[in-house]
Amino acid sequence: MDLFHTLRQSGYRLLKQLSHQLTRLVAPNCCLLCDRFGYEGEDAWLCPDCENRLPYIEAPFCQRCGSPGLASSQCPECLRHPHGFDQHRSLLQLNANVERLVHAFKYQGKRALLDSWRRWLRQKPLLVEWLATAEAVIPLPLHPMRLRQRGYNQAHLLATVIAKELGRPCLAQALVKTRQTPTQTSLSRRARLNGLRDAFATTRAAADLHGTVLLVDDVITTGGTLTAAASVLKQLQAIDRVHAFTLARTPRYRST
Repeated sequence: MDLFHTLRQSGYRLLKQLSHQLTRLVAPNCCLLCDRFGYEGEDAWLCPDCENRLPYIEAPFCQRCGSPGLASSQCPECLRHPHGFDQHRSLLQLNANVERLVHAFKYQGKRALLDSWRRWLRQKPLLVEWLATAEAVIPLPLHPMRLRQRGYNQAHLLATVIAKELGRPCLAQALVKTRQTPTQTSLSRRARLNGLRDAFATTRAAADLHGTVLLVDDVITTGGTLTAAASVLKQLQAIDRVHAFTLARTPRYRST
């Protein structure tokens, strides 16, 4: 019975994706979230109503991790669990709709969503100003095996867009993933950190890095992955600070 239900659900999702693609052939504007098509608006992937409901992160927020709701230099979570990065910011809170957008970008090859991320980012000048404090942009790397399976690194695509907007170099080869790690989605912060030990390394391409660098990924959950990568970068003496940026963040860290 469970197998039948799983197959039925998979078939339903496949049919929905095919229907969405066919609709887009006859109506260029087709919303990924509500399936509305033929609407007038700037975004070919999101209708104005769904776009207006995007949960942007606004001040006040923790100056260290960017967690909204508390204006302080460090929130209680940062005091309990210091991060390897110096500051982190996200564009959006992760809810069901944002998760669908990230999933479409990350796993379904919807690279055209980069235009949407770029436009939404431009609407937040204070965030762009903070991003511009970095001298270089570095995407969080995938292990080569994972990269071959997926076909692209979503963090690299995003970092390229941000670097172009800021007029900064994107150094995709400066940081590498040295070994495969288990899928991190359901793990606690402690389990993530344990599993990520010695998982990242810098290369010769990082030799000229200095000042503040910006690490880029799609979503932050516990901060463990970004902490592991930032800690490796901060071993380079010329790097003063490591900032981190993600498209979205979970409402609250799972810190246990």
